[in-house]
Amino acid sequence: VNAIIYVIAPDGTFAYVSANWPRMIGHPVDKVVGQDFRRFVFPEDVPGCNTFLSDIIASGEPRSGAEYRVIHADGSFRWHTSSISPVRNAFGKTTYVGVAHDITLLKTAQEELRIANERLQTLVANRETELRRATLEALHASEEEARRIGRDIHDSLCQELIGLSRIAENLRQALDSGKEL
Repeated sequence: VNAIIYVIAPDGTFAYVSANWPRMIGHPVDKVVGQDFRRFVFPEDVPGCNTFLSDIIASGEPRSGAEYRVIHADGSFRWHTSSISPVRNAFGKTTYVGVAHDITLLKTAQEELRIANERLQTLVANRETELRRATLEALHASEEEARRIGRDIHDSLCQELIGLSRIAENLRQALDSGKEL
C-alpha cells in the first residue's frame, strides 16, 4: 500500500506506524513509535491536526480529509492527507487507526494552477484595459473623422451654394436686363 497506516493514542502519541514510514518520511519506525505526532507535523499545521484528532475522539466517528505538512527526516516537508477511524477492541478500549497518503504532487499541481490562474487573471485584466483604451481611441478617432468630414462637407457645400447663388444672381440680372444668355 502506498500509504502509512498508523495507530494514534488520544494524547497524540503514535502506538504503531507501518513500514512505509521510513520510505515516505525518512525516520526509522523505532524513532517514531512512542513519539507525539506533533513532532513530525509542520508547526503551522499542528492546530488543525489537533482539532481533527479531538473531533474524532469527541464524536467517536471516523473522519477523513485532514491536509497537513509532514517534516521529512532530511528537513524538507511533504503534504499528507489523513483519515482516522475509532476502532473498539475486544476489551472495549478504543484505539484510533489512521491512514495517511502523500499528496505532495497534488498540492504542487494546485499551487502551480493557482499561480497560472493569477497570471491569467492579470493578463486578462491587462488585455481588457488595453481593449478599453483602444476602443476609446477608436471612438475618439471616429468622432474626429466625423467632425472633419462635416467641416469638409460644410466648407465645400457652402462654396458650391455661394457659387450657385452667384450664378443664379447673374442669370436673374441678365434676364432682367434683357440680355441674351
